Amino acid sequence: MKMKSKMIARKRAVAMNRKASPEKLKKRAQKKAVDFVAKKILKNKPRSELGQAGREALEKKLKKKQSVIKKIAKKLLP
Repeated sequence: MKMKSKMIARKRAVAMNRKASPEKLKKRAQKKAVDFVAKKILKNKPRSELGQAGREALEKKLKKKQSVIKKIAKKLLP
């Protein structure tokens, strides 16, 4: 690993400067939209405080809000 560390660092730097693909941008926008809607549902309470039942309830609510999530994700795209 130590021998290849310089090469890995260089490739990472090049990848960071490269423009993200449309699929990657869509995925990022989708994740941000889900986080945004979840934050509204939880009223700024952190997800880490939720128990298993709370997380399941949140997922159920997020599933119902898929159309809203899609609209927000579309607005987030550049």
